[in-house]
Amino acid sequence: MYRHAKYKRTVVVPAVKLIQRVYRGHVGRKQYRRLQHQHFVDKIQRPAAIQMERVARGYLGRLVAKQRRKQLVAALVIQDTFRKYKARRRWAFVCQVRFENRMASRIGAAGRGYLARQVYKREVRKIRVRTVVVPAARTIQRVYRGFVVRKHLEEFRDQVEAASVLQVRRRPSPPPDTHD
Repeated sequence: MYRHAKYKRTVVVPAVKLIQRVYRGHVGRKQYRRLQHQHFVDKIQRPAAIQMERVARGYLGRLVAKQRRKQLVAALVIQDTFRKYKARRRWAFVCQVRFENRMASRIGAAGRGYLARQVYKREVRKIRVRTVVVPAARTIQRVYRGFVVRKHLEEFRDQVEAASVLQVRRRPSPPPDTHD
């Protein structure tokens, strides 16, 4: 047993100690690496990731803000353009109404002028009728009536003469005058 104890003391125990030492060194190094990695993650990697996220969020936020500003400017331009378009349409409508009113006024003036000229022509015709035609008609009627009366008178004279001639022919002729 002594040999065995000596063997154990000289070979096994130092081997076990060596294995334990190697194992503990391995576990210690592993734990150190884990702690070192945890320290790296906690002190370097996580703050760097947070910083990168912050930078990325800032960039994306600025990008979104820039895009929104562009959209706002575009919306303002569209609104301004549409308002100007509506104002032009409204002004064109006002000009059209004014033009139509002017044209209606001119048409009305032309119509009133035409009617006034017609009334004037009618009045001129009435005056002409009163001053020229009526006296001329009266003269024509007077001359015609005179002509008709003279014609009737001539016919009456002819009838009287014819009656006289007939009476003379119907009467017996007086005896011839013997006094001669």
